[in-house]
Amino acid sequence: MATGSDASFKRVQKQRQWQEVRRTEALERQRAQRLVSIQHARRLGGHHQAVEDVMLEEEWRMGSSGHGAADAANATGPAQTGLGCKESDAHTHQPVREQLANQLMQHEWLTDIPEDLGQKWIVRPRPEGQRCLIIASKNHTVSYSKKSVTTHRFLSLLPGGSPQTGLKADAVTILDCIFSHESQSYHVMDVMCWAGYQLYDCTSEFRMYWMHSKLQEMPHQGRCGHNSYSFVAVPFHQCDIGGLQAAHSGPVPFRRDGLLLLHKEAHYDLGTSPLALLWKDAGSSRYFIETDAKGIVQPRQVVVLQCLPSGHLGTADDPPCQLAPIPAAVPHCPSNQLKPGQLLQFTIGEGGLQLDCGRLISADLTFVGMANQRRGHADTCSKIIFQHMARHQPLGLEMLLASLCISETG
Repeated sequence: MATGSDASFKRVQKQRQWQEVRRTEALERQRAQRLVSIQHARRLGGHHQAVEDVMLEEEWRMGSSGHGAADAANATGPAQTGLGCKESDAHTHQPVREQLANQLMQHEWLTDIPEDLGQKWIVRPRPEGQRCLIIASKNHTVSYSKKSVTTHRFLSLLPGGSPQTGLKADAVTILDCIFSHESQSYHVMDVMCWAGYQLYDCTSEFRMYWMHSKLQEMPHQGRCGHNSYSFVAVPFHQCDIGGLQAAHSGPVPFRRDGLLLLHKEAHYDLGTSPLALLWKDAGSSRYFIETDAKGIVQPRQVVVLQCLPSGHLGTADDPPCQLAPIPAAVPHCPSNQLKPGQLLQFTIGEGGLQLDCGRLISADLTFVGMANQRRGHADTCSKIIFQHMARHQPLGLEMLLASLCISETG
């Protein structure tokens, strides 16, 4: 007789088909359409400098008019600007800022176990904190939020990040980091460009080794006069039994918020990639089951969907999963009042989700109201499925280890 664990394992394997196809397509796509990365990194550095020039000009005007002179002096000098910039900063010269948006690779959620998990994947603990894009160029370093709002400006010993390290005009460094408020440190998750050498088209395995070796070569990784914040490389492991256990439970200098799995051959793609997968359980994250803004787990799963031009509700995937016609899901709101792209909030009822080979095709939706439009995107298919599994039949650590055990002994 099959145990509950065996039944859950078989259920997860049945969901593999659609995700495996998407992962294969992503690998083929990155081979066929290589990003012109050198030009991209240079453009990104140029857009970054344009934003900084605009901000410094505004701060100079504020100082010269007698308002905020102290803030202007701090911003233009070597001192850093703290997190929590003025709301108006986010809307200043929006066309310029938009060039810096969507420059981070976004993960999907692990809803199945890849067949090649033990051979082709890297696993890393994911720190709790704020995701940031770091650009070091023109003798200073700037941290941008996912919405391209400046969070810190400071000097660093990254190539291009201070007068000491920015001697070459093309010394641009671009990092994917998570900022920890507790330790005032940037935990480096990935590197896209180092001292002008672009790595967007390099495999993730190569980028991890490069990131660790280059950060170790820096004269000071901690905070010092020329390094306003610490830069700490997040450890990575081969996703075998030992590596998975080390990533999940081994000592790390930060609080975990799940594990991030990367396919070894994955390039650094801008946007959401099925080759980067987030997994959580209660032992690796305080936010295993998603909470509201107050940190409270809701009685029912809450999802955010977008209105599609077809008149359906859909996810943020490309292409989106269409879950229901808008009139059927939102009976008390005329569909002509809803515009494509608008975000709506729903709860998942007792009917749960319906999947076809791992692809979400429908859900028992109850309309709650309009979602916060400033979040900018709906939930992805994989997030909805993972959070539903977390509440009912979690994809646990023991299942991942069992799959790796079968792979290693088979």
